[in-house]
Amino acid sequence: MKRLFHILLLLIFIPTTASAGRITKKEGRVKILTDDNLRGKIVRTTPEGIPVNSLVKTYRRSKAFVILSEKTHIVLLEKSILFIENSKTIDQENGTVLYKIKKYGQTSGITVKTPVSIIGVKGTMFAITVNKQNADIFLKKGSLSIKSPEKEFEVYRLKTLKEFSDFQRKFEQYQNRTIEEFKKYKKKIQEEFLFYTREFVLPPGKSVSIKGNKVYIKNTIPEEIEKNFKLLEYFRRSQ
Repeated sequence: MKRLFHILLLLIFIPTTASAGRITKKEGRVKILTDDNLRGKIVRTTPEGIPVNSLVKTYRRSKAFVILSEKTHIVLLEKSILFIENSKTIDQENGTVLYKIKKYGQTSGITVKTPVSIIGVKGTMFAITVNKQNADIFLKKGSLSIKSPEKEFEVYRLKTLKEFSDFQRKFEQYQNRTIEEFKKYKKKIQEEFLFYTREFVLPPGKSVSIKGNKVYIKNTIPEEIEKNFKLLEYFRRSQ
């Protein structure tokens, strides 16, 4: 009886690692890095648990399918790095990651951070590409609240090719002027300044490029990203 009591005490005080989620499927080479293992653990079989405060990293021609909660499904494409603080706070450091998040109702959703933005999410489908200090955000469904981590955003709208007709007509007029004048004119005609803000809401079907504190809103989502969104549907059906 005394021996059993000692075993129970040991079980109670053995430290356990809290889980933020799990990798349910993977293709190619995928690693999980933690403070205890900075070189990383190669994911060989799935499902594989993801501890809190850990990195998930994919390599060339690799993918990782991640569930943080039953409401949050994520796909890391190749050469992506995601720091997962917990099931509701994510920091995307590099690469392209797809997100599908079921509606959280009145409760707070999740937060996705990039080097240049803090994104509040309750229920939506979107993708983010991070490259150094730039981020491109593509919204398929729902809406996103995008906040600057530091100073105000300068928000611009990038004009479509159809809006360049006036530019094309005036092109010849600028050919005889200096190249520098022409570059300034071209930039002005392509970008329409909208407003300054610390935070804005992105509607569905649009995308933004964030470079430092400058935000460029586009009315379309690239075809390649549209194709990648199908991975989220495949993810859902395969569960």
